[in-house]
Amino acid sequence: MEDLIAIAEKFGVPVAILVYFIIRDIFNSKQAIKRETKMIERIGTIEDYQREKLAGLVTASTEAITNNTRSTERLHSILAVRPCIKKDMEFINSAGGAE
Repeated sequence: MEDLIAIAEKFGVPVAILVYFIIRDIFNSKQAIKRETKMIERIGTIEDYQREKLAGLVTASTEAITNNTRSTERLHSILAVRPCIKKDMEFINSAGGAE
């Protein structure tokens, strides 16, 4: 504050006001850079977390789909050998069996 008074006495009030705003903007810019840096770090952490979770979900989903495919293939092979089960399944899936 004393520096601004000295500037005002030496160069005038308009110059002192200009210097005040320049110093204030420099300080605000430094604060904004610090905030942005912290935000970038936080976003990186969140992206890493999401990537890890998604990788696990993809693995689990792939395993589930593989198991379901195997079960379906086994069911088809059983139905091919035992046609009576196939007829029962067709009856259950038809409109008459769905009642």
